[in-house]
Amino acid sequence: MAIYNAGSETDRYGTEKNAPPRGHAEAPERTMATDEPDRQGFTPNPGLTGTSGAAGDGNGGARTSFHQEAEQLRDKAWEKGAEFKERGRRKAEGILTGGKEKLAQGLENSAEAFRKMGDHFRDTRHAPMGDYAFRVSDGFDKASDYLSERSVKDISRDMETKARRQPLLVIGGAFLMGLVAARFIKSSRD
Repeated sequence: MAIYNAGSETDRYGTEKNAPPRGHAEAPERTMATDEPDRQGFTPNPGLTGTSGAAGDGNGGARTSFHQEAEQLRDKAWEKGAEFKERGRRKAEGILTGGKEKLAQGLENSAEAFRKMGDHFRDTRHAPMGDYAFRVSDGFDKASDYLSERSVKDISRDMETKARRQPLLVIGGAFLMGLVAARFIKSSRD
């Protein structure tokens, strides 16, 4: 059992700090530097004296060598993992950048098509439809400029911020962007 000092620190419940839980006896202190059996007759590490691990003191030298090799292998695996992660990140960023550029070009083409449609509607005395077509083309131009001017990281950060503030708007926008992307994918196959 633990021996409690009268002058030791206690917590607000009167329990000595750093004391073992009540009802538990302290475990006898064991050291690796012994070849003597404990109370039950068990010898923990016969032949290992717990010294520096140099050759000639049992298997301590081999154990130290094994640990060093394991640490070296762990470090190499960590480095390779970090290298693969970085290579994958760069490749994914390259793919996303290429897709972003194609999408920006597609939006620019759509903006031009809506501008032509707006001109046609204005020429045929359907001015309200022409105005609507011009507003849509302006929206496509802004989206195209946004994609062209920003990096993939910037776009991702902007989308994350927008999603936190207005999640329904982002879901609707993603749906519309999916429709636009599907249209361009379908037209590129033909």
